Amino acid sequence: MLRRNTEESRSQHQKCGNKAKKTCRQKKREGIEKRIQQLENSYTKKQTREFYQNIKGSKRRNQENKLIFCKDKQDQLVGGMQESLVRWAEYFKEVFEVEGNEPREIEEDWWAIGEDDQEEPPTKQEIQAIIRKFKSSKAPGENGITAEMLKVGGQDKDDSYRNRIQGIN
Repeated sequence: MLRRNTEESRSQHQKCGNKAKKTCRQKKREGIEKRIQQLENSYTKKQTREFYQNIKGSKRRNQENKLIFCKDKQDQLVGGMQESLVRWAEYFKEVFEVEGNEPREIEEDWWAIGEDDQEEPPTKQEIQAIIRKFKSSKAPGENGITAEMLKVGGQDKDDSYRNRIQGIN
């Protein structure tokens, strides 16, 4: 706020405001250029993980908190997280409600495997071909075994894998 409302103080205030805006624009431009430079460096150095994390981070910064809307039974929009969750709970109760308190009968035949449906376990050569096709340097599975471990397992590995597969069938 100006102490004295004179033409000179107004022009000085306007100059200071313009200077501040110019500095903010310049700093913003420098920040954007710096982020672009970081992205280019990580891309040229083949640092894909860092590259995509930088991209994801810049997207996250630009996102605003989005409101969640859904329609109630009268087709009126319901806004807000809590109201939307309550409406979704009502909806799923309506959809999955069992009539007359009787439990639904589930057909158990759909998953049962007959004697004639069983497949033959893979041969030793098929197992070796599958293991050779595994890509190296990938994340391990749920059991913590990497593709490299399977590839270097030795001669007994194929028989061991075949026996385990037969145990599953």
